[in-house]
Amino acid sequence: MDSLSQDNPKTRQNSDIDGTLQRTVKKSALLFFQIAFADFLKDVNFGEIDYVTPIAASFPRKKTLNLDSLFEFGKWGYLPSFVNLEYQSLNEQGLIVRLHEYFSSFLQYLFERFGKDYKIEDFPKFYQFCLYVGDETMTMPSSFIYMGFNFEVIFIDIRNLRVDDFLNSKNPEMIVLAILVFRTVGNEEAYKVIKKLEELNLDKNVLLSSLQDIFELSIKRAARAVIKNQIETIMPNESRELVLADPFFQEGKREGKSEGIKEGIKEGIKEGEKKA
Repeated sequence: MDSLSQDNPKTRQNSDIDGTLQRTVKKSALLFFQIAFADFLKDVNFGEIDYVTPIAASFPRKKTLNLDSLFEFGKWGYLPSFVNLEYQSLNEQGLIVRLHEYFSSFLQYLFERFGKDYKIEDFPKFYQFCLYVGDETMTMPSSFIYMGFNFEVIFIDIRNLRVDDFLNSKNPEMIVLAILVFRTVGNEEAYKVIKKLEELNLDKNVLLSSLQDIFELSIKRAARAVIKNQIETIMPNESRELVLADPFFQEGKREGKSEGIKEGIKEGIKEGEKKA
């Protein structure tokens, strides 16, 4: 069986799907913010963003906290704002409590950085978003009220965003993410994404990297076989290189080589016993 036709994520031992998602967003963070957070920025009357810069997502407290992503953004010449963007593919009911831990810890960080010169209410703004990319309906709570304290995070189901905003961006990272915006991925959806990449006339290495990212992310839509078939149809010359670079193929090759060595040792022992 062709290794790329398998869609079961449990067999993909060496995958880093969430890492692919984080890296893709960070590479074109400004454009992603403009597309994914457009309604929010309009609601808070933020205006146009001049920059979005990924910054270190780990910071020391009593224990080191590792966020999925942390960004600094805003307008040149003004105090920056910060965004914590978490990626979630499963409904985790306790996520909102963990996000509150991130919030309070980052507020403590801001206090240590600005506390002498600013009142807490004048600290740089710190926003939190959760980008949900799972297949199931999102059911996680995005807020809680506890003893009069109200905490709320903005949860965004990526499938509720406008897919055309990603496909028509002329940006390879955003086009790659379009595979997650579709609720289901069949031949038509896969064709649209791959065709849009082809139309950009990308450098071959950039194109192969983008196709590989689509393979990684398509596991979340159980669509690897569909993606593979469309690549073979639209751009067959790239298909072989993609297969050879795919971790499924590499894993199978390593296992096959290992089994071959084991068999060779067994045969050598048998021959030695015969001669003895």
